[in-house]
Amino acid sequence: MRKKLLFIVPPCVALSELIPEKNKTFSNKIRKEVPLGALSLATYIKYHTQSSVSVLDLNLKFYDLIQAGEVREKYEIEAAIKKYILQLKSEEFDFCGISAIFSPSYSYLGLVSQIVREVFPNALVAAGGGVPGNLSEEVFADAPCIDVISYGEGELALLGLILSENEQGYIEKSPSLITREKQQKGFRPSFEFIENLDEIPSLDFSLIEFEKYSSHVHSQDGRKAMAMPLMFSRGCPFQCCFCASHSVHGRKVRYNSLKRIKSDVRLSVEKYHVNTITVWDDNFFVDKQQALELLDFFMELDLKMEFVNGFPVYRMDDDMAKRLKKSGIEVVTLAIESGSSRVLKEIIHKPLKLEMVPKAIEILNKYDIYVKGLFVIGFPGETMDDIQTTVDFIHSSDLNWVDIFVAQPLPGSELYDICKAGGYLKSGDLDQCNFWSGNIETEYFTAEEIENIQVYHTIKKDFVNNLDMQNENWERALVNFEYVINAKHQNPFAYFYASKASKMLGRMGKAEEYFQFYQDIRKNNKNWEYFFQKFMDETAVFSDCQRKGETE
Repeated sequence: MRKKLLFIVPPCVALSELIPEKNKTFSNKIRKEVPLGALSLATYIKYHTQSSVSVLDLNLKFYDLIQAGEVREKYEIEAAIKKYILQLKSEEFDFCGISAIFSPSYSYLGLVSQIVREVFPNALVAAGGGVPGNLSEEVFADAPCIDVISYGEGELALLGLILSENEQGYIEKSPSLITREKQQKGFRPSFEFIENLDEIPSLDFSLIEFEKYSSHVHSQDGRKAMAMPLMFSRGCPFQCCFCASHSVHGRKVRYNSLKRIKSDVRLSVEKYHVNTITVWDDNFFVDKQQALELLDFFMELDLKMEFVNGFPVYRMDDDMAKRLKKSGIEVVTLAIESGSSRVLKEIIHKPLKLEMVPKAIEILNKYDIYVKGLFVIGFPGETMDDIQTTVDFIHSSDLNWVDIFVAQPLPGSELYDICKAGGYLKSGDLDQCNFWSGNIETEYFTAEEIENIQVYHTIKKDFVNNLDMQNENWERALVNFEYVINAKHQNPFAYFYASKASKMLGRMGKAEEYFQFYQDIRKNNKNWEYFFQKFMDETAVFSDCQRKGETE
C-alpha cells in the first residue's frame, strides 16, 4: 500500500516557450490556473485513504521565475525542475503521478519522471491525462522511468491501486491502467468512471497555494480576484474535431447535483474568500433553468462571474443578457470558432448558425456587456478563401476583443488523427502543437502563413482598430490593454495603445511610461517589426511615432 503520494503538474507550455527571449511574436504563456485534474485526484485519495497527499504545480513555480527573469536557457529549466523536486526529498514519496493534459506537456514526461526516479527510487511513477492516455506507446518509449499510465479519469483506478494489498495483481487486472507488459500483449484500455459526480469530494484547495491562482480572470473592475474555477460535469456529447475531452471523460455527460454545486461554491466563499467564479464547464447552459438559478445564487453571494471557454451563442436572447447583467457579469466570450459556415459544418462539426452571432453581440452591447470572440484557423481542408471569410467576419463584427487560435491537433481528437493520417504535421514534435504555433501544413497554406495571419488580424482587431478606442470608451479600452500588459506578454502594441488611452484620460505620467515601454520593446525585439511594417504601409501612426517620439 502506497502511503505518501505526490502529484506533479508540469508547465503548460513547451520547454522552448519558457525562455522569453526565444519566444515567437505570439506564444503560449505560463498561466496561473488551478490544476483541476491533479487536484481532483489528490482530493479523492486524501478523502478515501490514510495516505498523505501533496501537489507540486510547476506552473506557479515557473511563473515566478519568468517574472524574475531567471529563465534564459533550457538547462536552467531542467535544473529548476530538479531543484523543486529535490526540495521534497525528505518526504520520501512512494508514488508520483505526472499530469499531462495538453500536447506541450509531452516533453516533460521523460524529464520529470527521470528526476523523480533519481530522487525517489522506490516510488511507483505514473502518468495521466489526455496526452499519455492517448499516446501510451510513445510515452513508454520516450519516458522509460514511467511505470504505468492511467487511461481516462483516474480516481477509481488510483484508489484501487493505493488500497490494494497485491499491487501488481491489481494493475494486471485493471481495465484502465496500462503497462508496457500489458500493451505488448495487445491490451486495450477502457474507461472507469464515477457515474454520480457527487461522490467525488469537494476540491481541497488547501493542497495548493490557492491564493496565487488567477484562473484566467478578465475582470473589468480592477479588483483583486480570488477565483474559483467551476466544473460540475464530465463528458462531452459534441463532435468538434479539435476537442479531445471525450477521450478522457467519454461522450455521456455526468453532472453534479444543483445542491452540491451550491454547497461547493458556498464553502469556497466561506473558507477561501472567493469573490469570482470562472466557469470552465462547457455544459453550464445545457439546462437553462438550472443555469438561471445558479446566476441568482451567485448574485446572492455577491460573486462576479466569467465564462472562460465560451458562451453558447444559441442561448443568447434579451432575457438572458438582462439576467447576465443583473448578475454582475461584465464579460461574455462567444465560442464562434469560424466565420465560414462551410468550415463550421464540414470541418469543425459545430452546429452554429452564423447569423445568430451579430444578434447575440447586439443584445450584449445593449446591456453594456463586454463581448469577446474565440476563433480557430488552420484546419486541414480549410482554404485560404475560408480563412479570409473568417477574418472578414471578425473585422466586420462589433466584438470588443478576439482571440484567434491556431488549430492544435490534441492527441485523442479527430483533428490529430486526420493530421497523422494525412501527413499534415510539419513536425512530429508535440511541443509545436499549441494554440500559437503553426504546425499544420496543407496544400492550401504553410504553418508560417497561418501564424502570420493569426498575429496580424489579432493585432488589427484588438489594438489598431480597437472598438472601444473607436467609440472613445478610453477607460474600458485601457483596462484590456493593461490586461495584456499585466500578463507579461511584452506586446508593444498593448503598450502603445495603453499610452494613447491614458493620454485621452489625462493620465500623462502613465501615458509616458507606457510609451517608453513600447519604444524599448520595439527597439530590442525585432520579431514584431514585420507587423509594424505592415501597419505602417496601411497607416502613418507608427511611422509618425518613430519619427516624432509622440503618443499620437
